[in-house]
Amino acid sequence: MRRFLIAASVLAAATSASGTVTTLSGSFTATDWSVYFGTPAPPPITPLFLSYSVTFDDALTYNNDANPLTIVSTNIPYPIKFSFQANGTGYILASSGDPSSCTHFPNTFCAFFSTSAPSNPNFVEQSGDTGGWRANTITPGIGAVPEPASWAMLIAGFGLVGAVSRRRRGAVAA
Repeated sequence: MRRFLIAASVLAAATSASGTVTTLSGSFTATDWSVYFGTPAPPPITPLFLSYSVTFDDALTYNNDANPLTIVSTNIPYPIKFSFQANGTGYILASSGDPSSCTHFPNTFCAFFSTSAPSNPNFVEQSGDTGGWRANTITPGIGAVPEPASWAMLIAGFGLVGAVSRRRRGAVAA
């Protein structure tokens, strides 16, 4: 019993030292680009779209890491990586950069997100060989639509609650 308590306390201490594992999913489309520095060429990808899921431990810092990131669909031709600074308020999906800023290397992509709004980036940028663009219009993706089986279970559940409620009401009246 003593060994069990020691093992449990060590496990509890190790668990409390790590952060919370967070999964964020989102999608967006960026259009209506304007030049924000230099004279960029070639033209930006328009519309630019990205659908993704990222699972990470918010006590750790990720710097240009592709491991916690799953790209569902995109038309971005660059490999995208994930950056997050522990105790920060946001994260970055970028083809180049670090957790503190979007670095403007030639032919790169960068999006900065608040952890409270994973489908609505604060800004989206693309860089060309000699400058960069920023999206003026960012449209968040729609939420997931329930499958027919989910709707059927929901309706059956409401029916069951209604039947039980009606039965109880009938038993009280008698």
